[in-house]
Amino acid sequence: MKSTILCLALLAASCAAQPSEVEWADYGDTPELNPDFMAAWMAAVTPGQQHAEFAKGVGSYNVSGQIWMSPGEPPMTMKATATVEMILGGRYLLQHYESSFQGEEFKGVMLMGYDNLAQQYWSLWIDSRSTGYSLSTGTETGGVIELEGSMRDPNSPKGRPYRTVIRSAGAESGSAAPYAGAFTMTTYDTARDGSEVKVMELTYTKR
Repeated sequence: MKSTILCLALLAASCAAQPSEVEWADYGDTPELNPDFMAAWMAAVTPGQQHAEFAKGVGSYNVSGQIWMSPGEPPMTMKATATVEMILGGRYLLQHYESSFQGEEFKGVMLMGYDNLAQQYWSLWIDSRSTGYSLSTGTETGGVIELEGSMRDPNSPKGRPYRTVIRSAGAESGSAAPYAGAFTMTTYDTARDGSEVKVMELTYTKR
């Protein structure tokens, strides 16, 4: 009984200590009256160049690609369609994806954005063959966005690393608009031996 009470006391102390671990920015006692705070707030919430580049990809796409079910085996070919729109005042890109997989209808939704405050891209994926989600973050260089995250399924319930590379058709010329006209989306998974394997490559062409 005493040990239980002690554990509960330690847990309460731990919870109480958490707010002090937050790194608060120092804008004084009345941040709302500090011009620097208001400027920082506006910079964090206002769509910028990265969001404008996303907007160039708004439209409908035909998708063709390959899926590798197991390393070393021939890939399966597939076709799909996708629509891309900007939502919430041009702050986020929303993609609706539709295809069939092993004879069954497959639908997916990808929400993607650029976080001005964190200065990084992020992507959230959900689909009709799961009840979970995959979240990844990353950066862009010369028309190539590389995202890293963790995915969970029955093989790895606690998650395993994966990587997605979105490359614009004009990446070689330094285009920073991966969604403008045509692009490829390549996904790499983690094998049981810890190696990285390519599991999917999709080519999007605007209709």
